[in-house]
Amino acid sequence: MLNTIMPPALAEEHVTATACYCTIKNTGALFSVFLNLEAASVTNAEIDQIVSDESPDEKPEPPVIDAAKNIVSAAAYPVPFFLAASEVECFEKRLLVHWALGSKRVTLITSGPEARTRIYKKTATNLSELTTNPSPVDLRNAINWILEM
Repeated sequence: MLNTIMPPALAEEHVTATACYCTIKNTGALFSVFLNLEAASVTNAEIDQIVSDESPDEKPEPPVIDAAKNIVSAAAYPVPFFLAASEVECFEKRLLVHWALGSKRVTLITSGPEARTRIYKKTATNLSELTTNPSPVDLRNAINWILEM
């Protein structure tokens, strides 16, 4: 689901996404689409909620939770548009945060006592890329990739 936050004066304008940029028509404005500060806050709150509801068998250890929240927070960038996480889940003591749009999906996975972090990028037809030990910039780039046409 594509979520946008924009100034009220522009709320009536049409927004299109192409080549990882959003253009607000009739304004000439061009913005990169990133995980913004609001989306990071919402995603981290969802992580806290999902983790608190998990059984001990599925619940990730604190370093796993902290690693996921830290990279999401560090990837945040102050822009007026964002793509919110489509799903947050715990699976076999791993924490998975998914962003999806159309046939593209990015998944941030943290796991293990050392809070190992990976990013998977995939389309409907295949797993296209795996990034191990990603930086916040890697997460920003992966989220932008989702929006490329």
